[in-house]
Amino acid sequence: METLSREFLCLPFFVLEIFMNERYIKRSEITGRNYDLFQCVKILNISQAIFYLNHNVKLMDLQISKDKQDKDILVFVFKKSDTKDAYDLWCKRGD
Repeated sequence: METLSREFLCLPFFVLEIFMNERYIKRSEITGRNYDLFQCVKILNISQAIFYLNHNVKLMDLQISKDKQDKDILVFVFKKSDTKDAYDLWCKRGD
């Protein structure tokens, strides 16, 4: 069995868990889907999130967070690999 360095063992538990598993899987309470946090993007722009949803990008999770003024905001979580085509279209749109 491999021994871990003292510095490694002093890391916070959640960091240690990520290093040991090389992934961090979360289950959405909203969608019921499991997803790897490191494989996802978080979208704060509601117009962009609606654009993604209208282009059939599957929503992995919906979270509540705070903005810089401490106001509640919605955070849309999408699997990064699923957003490529929609992101390209989003960047090319003529707003």
